[in-house]
Amino acid sequence: LLEKYEWLAENFPFIKWQQIVFCGSKCVIKGDIMIDDHLKNLEFFDGKKILFTAPHNWLSKEYIRVSNWNEVAAMLL
Repeated sequence: LLEKYEWLAENFPFIKWQQIVFCGSKCVIKGDIMIDDHLKNLEFFDGKKILFTAPHNWLSKEYIRVSNWNEVAAMLL
């Protein structure tokens, strides 16, 4: 978890530690949008599903796909 937190802090310094939640089973997450690189995490989500491209998912055609955070920003902002 420390490695994930450090990555978030470096890449998203505007997100405060109080706004970060680590969850082992993402099937309990409720929200409007989920961005994830693992298909299993998107499978049970009820909102908009966005697949972040990674070597382990490049064959999937199931979800809206993004390859970088600029694409996410263009889609959502």
